[in-house]
Amino acid sequence: MAISRACVACCLLLITALCTGAAAQNTASSPSAQPDMLGNPPPPAPGVDVHAWFPNHPRLQFPLGETVDVVVGFSNGGEEAYNVTALIGSLHSSAQWNLWVQNFTAQRVNVEVKPGEQTSVEYSFQPDSLLQVREFQVAVHVYYQGLTLHHSLAFNKTVDIIELPKWIDFQLLGLWGILLAVLAGLGFLLYRYALSVGWVRQATKRRGPRVVNMQTADSADQSQWLKGTFYDSHARAKAKSTGRITKKVE
Repeated sequence: MAISRACVACCLLLITALCTGAAAQNTASSPSAQPDMLGNPPPPAPGVDVHAWFPNHPRLQFPLGETVDVVVGFSNGGEEAYNVTALIGSLHSSAQWNLWVQNFTAQRVNVEVKPGEQTSVEYSFQPDSLLQVREFQVAVHVYYQGLTLHHSLAFNKTVDIIELPKWIDFQLLGLWGILLAVLAGLGFLLYRYALSVGWVRQATKRRGPRVVNMQTADSADQSQWLKGTFYDSHARAKAKSTGRITKKVE
């Protein structure tokens, strides 16, 4: 009975040891045990030289929301061949490099560079359009595989994130329109209030001066003044005689 118990205990210890070894092997080969692509990258390989230049932005002024092209050069001065596997860009605070602002999209590459050879790869990234217009730190990471995985920084400098000038700023026009509408509304309310308290009187239409036909008025006055005089009797007699002559002629 004691011997059987001892055998069972030995079997359990053996199974436990086998499970522990398998778990340790899986942990070592799992991706979590691999070095971090950006936070904890692998070291560079000896004899490898990488550099970068920006053909469209030589002054290192990158517009907001615009695509930035960078050409990465890879020179293999080592003793083994390397396979360039990936390019990744990152944006950092200019005051503190450990403060990550934006990680750009990784670009997968599969280019083999033998010892003594060189190659160049184009990479593109786009700064976020909501970033502030100021200085940032931009880094371009190159990952390449030999017997082990290696990492080198092709670019790590301060750049200016700028905003391109616009012919018509619709946002500014909209703000000016809203401001003018608010001012017009306030002016109208102030005018209505001034009318209600009597500060301002509403303008009324004035009638123009009466136009009198002086010739007609003078004729009427003269007729009234000459009525009953010798001239009035003579004028009437003349008018009657003129009327008789006209009838005879007809």
